[in-house]
Amino acid sequence: MIPILVGLVMALIINQFFGMQVIAGSSMSPTLRNDEVVYRLNKAKVRHNTVISFYAQGIEKNQATTAKTIYVKRVIGLPGELSGSCRS
Repeated sequence: MIPILVGLVMALIINQFFGMQVIAGSSMSPTLRNDEVVYRLNKAKVRHNTVISFYAQGIEKNQATTAKTIYVKRVIGLPGELSGSCRS
């Protein structure tokens, strides 16, 4: 009985810090592929070039998203920064 309780407590603690996610789509290819299973660190600090996931409901007006729609994107800029492109 004690090993089962210890296992349950450990699983709850791990779920607070880590999560599992299945990638749907190819927008992050070649870094992440469709149907690839990834593990994420919940509440990690967002930095340049990190890959983040977030709930996307209401993000795009012309695309149907639900409360369970998750987007996976790479961070290219942080609040307060400017980005641009150069043409030669």
